Amino acid sequence: MSNSVVLTETAKVPLKQMISLLESIESSNYSLFQDLEKAFIAKYGIEVWEEYFNFHLLPSLDDLSKTWLFQKMLEKI
Repeated sequence: MSNSVVLTETAKVPLKQMISLLESIESSNYSLFQDLEKAFIAKYGIEVWEEYFNFHLLPSLDDLSKTWLFQKMLEKI
């Protein structure tokens, strides 16, 4: 997928997606976060997820939330 296609697809992601992901993080529900992540990737693709995660979701998190999320992700490795 080209960069411009990824950016176009990322722009089409509904705000509800972001809200659901943020709610799962706020409630410290990593299982729900993973389910939402899988559904996102199934619908939009991994490249769009990477763009969305790195440039939309992460910048919206406070330091405590980022730390929690990264710790949970590292536990799964």
